[in-house]
Amino acid sequence: MATTIPAPTIIELKAAFLRQQVHILSEPLQPSEDFYASLLSTQSTVKPKIVQAGLRKLNQRLKRHNQLAYGRKAQRHLAEQIDQLSWQTHSPKILSTKEHDGAWLEFGTDYCASEIIEQLPDEWPYEDDGDDETRREKNKDRVEEEDGSEHLSLQKYVELRTKLAQLNTRRNFLQHRVANLKKLHNAVNLLNRPDDIQANLIIRGGELEQELDRMCRLMLRVERGISASNLTREPITGELSDLDQMDFDEYEESKVLKLIL
Repeated sequence: MATTIPAPTIIELKAAFLRQQVHILSEPLQPSEDFYASLLSTQSTVKPKIVQAGLRKLNQRLKRHNQLAYGRKAQRHLAEQIDQLSWQTHSPKILSTKEHDGAWLEFGTDYCASEIIEQLPDEWPYEDDGDDETRREKNKDRVEEEDGSEHLSLQKYVELRTKLAQLNTRRNFLQHRVANLKKLHNAVNLLNRPDDIQANLIIRGGELEQELDRMCRLMLRVERGISASNLTREPITGELSDLDQMDFDEYEESKVLKLIL
């Protein structure tokens, strides 16, 4: 699948233009052929070697000056200033009323943010020219007078805004789905580390399962003992240390029976 190269920003375009101009200014200076011809024709005392040596030193200083005065940071700073001025000097047709004065009109706005996309108007706004009747008349005149390029630009804005809103909705849906999948992955990932699982969780072959199985067997014995209430049982008075020969389950059963009967 071919990757789509994103369109360059205003700052990138301005910076590329400045780099091109600085490169032109940094080209080494060379005298023309007419200059050398004039030296030979007038039999000047200035030799071409002297001219070449002087030009070599001049080009070195020129290159050093351009590197210091027109460095990468300076070019970037100038491009940002041009971009800022282009935003401040906005079109007079853009509405400046508080109704449309939102964050989407501010300099440096991130148009990838969901809250900014939701603020974009359905149509490109124009100046408020009074009441509704006057505004309708002027809009009618404006539509009749505007050329085809401006009409295409307005139509292009509506198309781009609609597409951007659709992509934003899909992105929000995918972000919500990814968040749910991450939660599920973190919950399931705990099962890959059996040493970190709590002992009180019910898992196959775990301590709690063994204890529950043991309790079930004990309750069955208690149930049989209660149903056979006609049988007499001698009370157990010894301690656990004196009952080495007695089955431990029988001992537990006797303690429960003592509490019930």
